[in-house]
Amino acid sequence: MKEHLIEILYTGFRISHLLEELEEKGIQIDFKGLDNSNWDVVVDIIGFPKDNSAEILTEYYKNKEESDGNPLVDNEEMFCRDWLMNDYFERLESLKKEQDIYFKDDLLKTKVRHNEKAIKNILSEHIDWLKIEFEKYDSEK
Repeated sequence: MKEHLIEILYTGFRISHLLEELEEKGIQIDFKGLDNSNWDVVVDIIGFPKDNSAEILTEYYKNKEESDGNPLVDNEEMFCRDWLMNDYFERLESLKKEQDIYFKDDLLKTKVRHNEKAIKNILSEHIDWLKIEFEKYDSEK
């Protein structure tokens, strides 16, 4: 199962990297509503609840005059996945990027190259961490 989760995350990583490359070449892509990371799918499979913090805040601000207090404090219905995703991005940021430098059409060009094995190791560590965090979360329910 873990190998499949790694492949799901790796596919999302490759799509994100491709979209970044296109953007660097001047091709603008509207990312609104485009979830290309597959990260939420993996977190769903592990068992975490859906992130409902945006809906709770939207509802709070829509009915602000009827509500009292902060909707984020002591709200047992709310679940926010930000802290889980932060770990994912911090791990990916820690990766060393390698660049290829080459000539093409008498111009010096560079291309970022990623080490597939290193990326998959980082993704594996993240999945292990998610499973530990889910066990903690599940035991506190």
